[in-house]
Amino acid sequence: MTGGMFWLSTISADSGYFSHLLPSLLVLAFGIGNIFVPLTTVAVARVEPNEAGLASALLHVGQQVGGSIGLSVLTTVFATASRSEGKHQGTILGGLVQAGKAPKSVLQHFAELSSQATGSTRVSAGALSDNTAVRAFHVVLAHGSSRGFLAAAIFALVAVVVTFGMISTGKDAVPPKEGEETAAAVPVA
Repeated sequence: MTGGMFWLSTISADSGYFSHLLPSLLVLAFGIGNIFVPLTTVAVARVEPNEAGLASALLHVGQQVGGSIGLSVLTTVFATASRSEGKHQGTILGGLVQAGKAPKSVLQHFAELSSQATGSTRVSAGALSDNTAVRAFHVVLAHGSSRGFLAAAIFALVAVVVTFGMISTGKDAVPPKEGEETAAAVPVA
């Protein structure tokens, strides 16, 4: 899962669906599919049978709350990175206009595309056909997405480290079966 997130963090405006996005999503899906069942098993492994429902409910509540908080943080990372890259692309486009390499309308079209992304305005046909403005807007979206995926990958990596540090899977971690005695419980004569 972490590998898929790191792979997605390398997305750019030139990334292709079949060459970049689909393979990274398959790696991510494989990782997610292989983590939830073991996570649930570990979370309820040492719980008394009469408290298994409560443990399962707490696990699911934790997943929902954690997912909500995580999504909020990642959305903030995306928005901040996009805003920063939007200013940078605006500066680049302004330089192209001043140098006479792009028409003045490119800045207006870029602003329209950026406003449309937040849902505040509808984009004009001129903005959609302005390849320079569209390209700059795609760079902004790709930059924000890559930073959001990078943050998610870092969170996932931290989770892996914490998991290996907190979950003990040694022989002592497995409770004895009913009727078995542990070495410490056997009286020494």
